[in-house]
Order: sequence, then C-alpha cells, then structure tokens
Amino acid sequence: MMHNVKVSLFYRKEAIVPSDQINIWSWLMLKDEYTSIVERLRKISDDEERKRLKKSLPAITVSGIFSRRKGKTNLVKPSNLICVDIDGKDNPSISNMEKLKERLGKLSYIMYCGLSASGKGVFCIIPYEDYRKHKLHFYALEQDFKDMGIVVDSSCSDICRLRFYSYDEHPYVNFDAEVYTHTLDKSS
Repeated sequence: MMHNVKVSLFYRKEAIVPSDQINIWSWLMLKDEYTSIVERLRKISDDEERKRLKKSLPAITVSGIFSRRKGKTNLVKPSNLICVDIDGKDNPSISNMEKLKERLGKLSYIMYCGLSASGKGVFCIIPYEDYRKHKLHFYALEQDFKDMGIVVDSSCSDICRLRFYSYDEHPYVNFDAEVYTHTLDKSS
C-alpha cells in the first residue's frame, strides 16, 4: 500500500528549506555512511558529544513534502503518515526496546517501528486518514499509547517535525498497515 511515498530530506537540522526528496522506505532501510555515526552515537554516554553527533545526521519530514519546514501552510504534498517517538527517558519502566518493538508490531496500524538514533527509544510510523487533522490524529494516538502505559513525545504533534536518520538491523515493517482513523479533540 505505502511503497512509494516521498518526503522532504534535510541534510542539516538547522535547514529550513529541504535539500531533496526521498522515498521514505529508501530512507528507513538505508545503510550508508550515516550508519556508522548512529553506531558511535549509541556507544557514547557524554550528552554533549551525543547531541553533536545527532546534529550531524540528516533528517526527513515524515508527514510529507514541504517547501519550508516552518508551518503547516508550507506542506506541498502530504504523505498521510505520522511519526510517534517513544523515548526511554520518558518511559523508565520500559528497559527493553526490542521487546517494545515486538509489542508495538502487534498493533494493526503500525507501518514501521525501529530504534531511534540513540538506541534508547523507538519511533513508529503510522498511516493516518486525514493530514488536515494531523494534531487530532496525534492526540488520539497519544491517548492510545498512554492507555498502554507508554508516554509519547508531544513534539510529534507538529506536522513538519523532523525525524533524524537512524538504522535498525531488525525493524518491524508492515506494508499493509491499517489506516489510523481515530481523532481526539483536546480543545473542549
């Protein structure tokens, strides 16, 4: 279903204008010169060095192609995908990210689940129904994960949020993931 989805590519975190477009699957399964940076990043305990290495990684906007990375009005073509980050520091009760990937892989709407660049968290990519309701879909997902005892990064509610390059030898992949249709309005 979701084999040829293009997203914006940014070679630097600070970049506002994308460098290129890339097929999201090429990005997720890519093993190249950045893989060695991710491997080093996962071995370093010094926070400043980890931040420096992470900033050297390229990133994508999972939710689509953007002319600029500031504001949803710069969305050129939506992917109808959302990325949800689950950080280990926000979930101290979760100590095994491989088991978490396995657990999340049982959810019918998870298209991809892999280790974050640090290896201390996972990220999930989920197809959703309507990009115009990105935040409402995010809020519903946030609640679903909360009901499972998992805290997700609230920054993922931003449709133009960057997803840094990462590599996972054994990601969970489901090309036929169900489209997530739930929404939650937090304004009332």
